[in-house]
Amino acid sequence: EADNIPTQVQQALRRIIEKASSNVKFILLCNYINRIIDPIVSRCAVFRFTHLTKNKIVERLRFIADKEKLQIPQTHANKFYDTLFFISGGDLRKAINTLQMSVALELIDKLDPNEILKISGFLDDITLEKLMDAIKTKDIDEVKRLFDTIENIDSRNFIRQIIERIDDLNIQSKDYNDIIAFFGDVDYRISQGADEKIQLIALIGQLIRNINL
Repeated sequence: EADNIPTQVQQALRRIIEKASSNVKFILLCNYINRIIDPIVSRCAVFRFTHLTKNKIVERLRFIADKEKLQIPQTHANKFYDTLFFISGGDLRKAINTLQMSVALELIDKLDPNEILKISGFLDDITLEKLMDAIKTKDIDEVKRLFDTIENIDSRNFIRQIIERIDDLNIQSKDYNDIIAFFGDVDYRISQGADEKIQLIALIGQLIRNINL
């Protein structure tokens, strides 16, 4: 997690790398390379790893579940692993953490994907469908009512869910670029401390304005 190292400490690390480069090899792992200072990046061979495929992640999760002797009913297993993969976004570590959390909270026994989605900061399927219906019918009052019932939503997870369903909305292709740019603006404003609820409702309002009934 080298991207969590403060900039001043990275400057010191750069000097250490310079002095020890003749007999020491440094391996730095990070999620966001833009947080690593340029003098360090320029001294490294950069390898970028892509997200894992669904098959790879599900295969590993099944292996772990088998070794840990988790009792997952076969009738619900596929939906359960699909949910874990969706939450992970291709990140195996996140998928394993979600599996562990599901076990710790005894959600394995119920195998309710909606509960797993909610504790992971996502909208459950039922609420998401209601929200999409409200957007399609341009019912901003229903949107506000739904937001009043939502708890522990993560703004980036919410944005991701809406983006993945944006093709369900009747939006002209010429407006797509502006809408996606607005998604980015909302994400940035939230990262700078803006009120999440206000920003996400503003995002929905922007979608509603661009829907053709």
